[in-house]
Amino acid sequence: MSKIPDFRTLDELVDFWEEHDFADYWDDLEEVEPEEAMPSFSRQVAIQMPLNVLIEAIDQLPTEDARQIYKRLGERLA
Repeated sequence: MSKIPDFRTLDELVDFWEEHDFADYWDDLEEVEPEEAMPSFSRQVAIQMPLNVLIEAIDQLPTEDARQIYKRLGERLA
């Protein structure tokens, strides 16, 4: 059986798993904590939404997360 390849990009990872079944690689998988799973991959996506929708979404987050987002928004808008 083939081994899971090393992925250089998130797109490579996605392309691979769209064509393969996890069940075929079960023995090669290892359990990791979610924050350890993909530390080197990130993707920024631009979205547009009305300000009131954004504020409502942020207000539903835990208080500390909402504070951090409002702080970052303030820094960006300053």
